[in-house]
Amino acid sequence: MRARGYSTATPSYNRISVTMIARWSQTAALAALFLPAALRAQQSPAPAATMAPVLADLERMRPMEDSSFRIHSFILTKDAANISLSEGRIWPLTRVNGLVVGAIYQGTGRLHFTAPNPVERERMRHYLGVEELDEPIKSVVFFFADGTLDAFYRGGVSFEHAGAPGPMLDRLARARDYLKTYKDRTWDAGFLEPILNARDNGMFFALIEREHGEELVLQIDPDDPEPVKLGLKDQSPGSDIDPEWITQFAWTDRPPPPRNAPRRQVTVDRYVLDVNMPQSADGGVNFSARSDAQLHVPTGGFGPWIPFFLTPELDVDSARMDSAKVEVYKNDDAYYLWVRAPARLEAGASPHLSLAYHGDLLARYGDWFVLKSSIGWYPQPIDRSLAAFDITYHTPLGHPIGSIGTLTDSSVTGRMVNSHWVHDLPMRNASFNIGRFQSYDISTPTSPPITLLWSEAGHRALSTGMRIPSQRNVKQVITDEMASAMHFFTTVYGPPQEPRFFVTEIPEGHGEAFPGLVHLSYYTFTGTDQLGYDQAFRAHEVAHQWWGIGVDYASYRDRWLSEGLADFSGLWYMQTRRGETDKYLGMLREWRGNILAARGQLGAISLGGRTGTGRDPQYYSYAVYQKGAWTIHMLRTLMLQLSNMNEDRFTNAMKEFYATYRGSSASTEDLRHVMEKYAGADLGWFFDEWIDGTGIPTYTWASQVTPTGDGHFRVQLRVKQTQVPESFQMYVPVTVELRDGRMLRTRIHVTGPVTQTELPLLPADVKSVKFNDLEGVLADVKTEGW
Repeated sequence: MRARGYSTATPSYNRISVTMIARWSQTAALAALFLPAALRAQQSPAPAATMAPVLADLERMRPMEDSSFRIHSFILTKDAANISLSEGRIWPLTRVNGLVVGAIYQGTGRLHFTAPNPVERERMRHYLGVEELDEPIKSVVFFFADGTLDAFYRGGVSFEHAGAPGPMLDRLARARDYLKTYKDRTWDAGFLEPILNARDNGMFFALIEREHGEELVLQIDPDDPEPVKLGLKDQSPGSDIDPEWITQFAWTDRPPPPRNAPRRQVTVDRYVLDVNMPQSADGGVNFSARSDAQLHVPTGGFGPWIPFFLTPELDVDSARMDSAKVEVYKNDDAYYLWVRAPARLEAGASPHLSLAYHGDLLARYGDWFVLKSSIGWYPQPIDRSLAAFDITYHTPLGHPIGSIGTLTDSSVTGRMVNSHWVHDLPMRNASFNIGRFQSYDISTPTSPPITLLWSEAGHRALSTGMRIPSQRNVKQVITDEMASAMHFFTTVYGPPQEPRFFVTEIPEGHGEAFPGLVHLSYYTFTGTDQLGYDQAFRAHEVAHQWWGIGVDYASYRDRWLSEGLADFSGLWYMQTRRGETDKYLGMLREWRGNILAARGQLGAISLGGRTGTGRDPQYYSYAVYQKGAWTIHMLRTLMLQLSNMNEDRFTNAMKEFYATYRGSSASTEDLRHVMEKYAGADLGWFFDEWIDGTGIPTYTWASQVTPTGDGHFRVQLRVKQTQVPESFQMYVPVTVELRDGRMLRTRIHVTGPVTQTELPLLPADVKSVKFNDLEGVLADVKTEGW
């Protein structure tokens, strides 16, 4: 269960087989009459008063040996999964917060699981070698907050004492580990919350032992837009138990929720943060803060226990909700912060949660300071909501700060600078950067004002200690690049949302972008390479002000609209800035090499982060960043007017897409509809192939030029297409150069195993034929003789 809260809706997700109904009518009353005392006791509906007893109950949870019962011919249906328990025994688990939330089954059975669409069936085939599971199982460990327990009771007979076999205790321990977070091994919030709040919310988890093959995890997370998940153990070398999701999808047996459906958990509408960062005795910077968050309670109410994220480096000193002191729980080194409201929160309420906290948030590297968590430094709801921010920082003199928001006030008290920043437009993440920086401001007619924060002393130290050359005129080089990129993206997309920008240096190997704030790796401050990588990197982070911030992505499946578009934008800027299309195409070729090396293993772009596997985490970058950028490049080429190389259709489509969704979120379908408008054609096939598909074609092509005898020349092309389904199609650019210098640019429609075509008669002899010109298609291209 991955970090979700739950509503009070309590639908039943069990569909029990018709063959059981007659048996129930005969045995249900009898079973209830002979239930052991441990099971007859009324389950408590009360939320937990404190955290510690619940955690203790979870750790010592064991099978109820005197309450086991036999069960046979029982089918438990969970959306796309059918778990058939043919003949065996069930042991309910001891209570947690007065509730029976788990059970163990041992015996014979069968698992049937079908994914609902080609993308997810491909993932099944990738991980399990089949598109549909139908195989025998030996045991199941269940956890639930739904009607599963009652269904078991109705189907059970012969309640009696039976000791649980030793192997099942080991499997129970493994199941528990799956429900603990990867890094700090604390209980996952999505599992723990319904137990703490004593409510039936539809949560379901099963660790399934197959007769052949690895164990599987089936999970229903009812508040996730895609609640149905099937996974196996993370395949990362040396990893602990953590699920790697094979497949995940929305309910198959009910209508999808509307796109802007109300959230089903507590969110934050606005933060008021007061951040104190005095200088420490060793020259570092200490950190403490007070957060006042205006909460929003979803339809149906919530609580009283509410989970938040807060980085493990921070500890909470006190907490109040409105005027009342409230209990909080945060395990050492844990990401989850639990707040217990005085009572259950009513729907639509907007209480204020005030927290005081402190910790070792900033690491020092010479003149640089690094946030150990750039977004976990303030309490966030489990499913991060968009919020407005009002932040006051208290920082040492000589330590400039860059932040999201507009600087509305600044003053000095003693040796501390007090600065006030406000960002009223709701946003996903807030961050800042502080250091012993030099500060440089520029303002140009073609870009918003920019403030650069960097450290010359830090570069000199690096140059001396690591023999890294220091770039001359850093402030001019970087600010010129930022302003130029801002101007370019404003021209091709439209104006950014933020009125001004901070560009800050961080002693890391990556970049990061927030509204009006860009973190750049110190590497790009030490030099600018001649291949264009630095320019593309810097422009990528600037482009996030348009893609990911200006236009947010609607779901994890649309994440490529942030990262893929930023990667493409960085390349497009570099191409335009340098006027060197060869370097633009060269980077695409380099990325093509990565993608082709992973061909057959790389998942669809629409899988988002799920494309990165335990063994191959880089596949996420290959698919979402690099293949995402390639996809936009192919759209650019597909919409290019070859007769005069005019790009208006593509640029106008991008401008409309940005203008339409600026300040909101967009999906892949939204992009498709805008592109179709300017292409004047249906592009469903294109998005099916490149966003939801995994095929990368190999083209083996040949050409033949023959004179017609009347001064004209005939060009014939033959293309063999492999490595993709026969229905795969693309329009491939072909350029013919004549010996008199004239050029013919056209496209040929390639589909099926072999495509053979003849170009229009040409008025002069042919010097060369270039197939897949402009790298128009992401493909492995080979040549052969005619």
